Amino acid sequence: MSDNPYRDPGTPLSEGSPTTAPSSSSYWRFRSLNVLCLLATVGLIAHVSLLFFVSVLGVAGEVMFPGFSDPNQPIGSELEQAILYMQIGTQGFSFLVYVFNAVIVCMFMYRANANARSLGAANLANNPGWCVGYWFIPIITWFKPYQCMNEIYKASSNPNGINWKSAASHPLMGLWWTCWLISIISSNYENRMAFREVNLGVGGVVLNCVITLLFIAAAFSLVIILRSITSLQSNPRLQPQEKIGPIA
Repeated sequence: MSDNPYRDPGTPLSEGSPTTAPSSSSYWRFRSLNVLCLLATVGLIAHVSLLFFVSVLGVAGEVMFPGFSDPNQPIGSELEQAILYMQIGTQGFSFLVYVFNAVIVCMFMYRANANARSLGAANLANNPGWCVGYWFIPIITWFKPYQCMNEIYKASSNPNGINWKSAASHPLMGLWWTCWLISIISSNYENRMAFREVNLGVGGVVLNCVITLLFIAAAFSLVIILRSITSLQSNPRLQPQEKIGPIA
């Protein structure tokens, strides 16, 4: 029986009736990556710039005041104190930028994965939600985010059914992840030594410079990868589909 007592029982429900229309929220929708890509680029460059400045301060402090990196040695002058405080302040600000970048990159991966599906890529192994979630799961975080980013790039380069699986990976994908992993492991070691107040001497300054260089290589590789994905998905020849599949 019809819900409308004044409608002729023989009249079919309209095509746009809420009882028959599919929910638009049940399907992936294409959204431009331009803003997120710009924010990630600015954030990553800012982060490595701050890290580079911290390293310069560390080298300058060690050259001007031998034993500057020794946490057990008292501060000998106002200039040494100023360098130390500037270094600590810059590190604190760089951490905030790091958190900002983490949020933006996660948002980028979520949206890029959804876009690839909307453009026609099928049978992706990772859904948008897990592209974010894998970053926060111990052990899995060492390899799954890389697989997700690699899948996003390949699916964006050839979003035609399952043909993306035969596409080539980005040439900087391996460099990005290798530099990222080594820098994170080295940074964790450096932080543990600092927490235990272990003096690494000049070796600590060298280690910090190496970590900074690795972060720089990883950051610029990631910027190029994100910009490549954005460019691929912005191809005017690609037409997003209105309904590519339900959200997983």
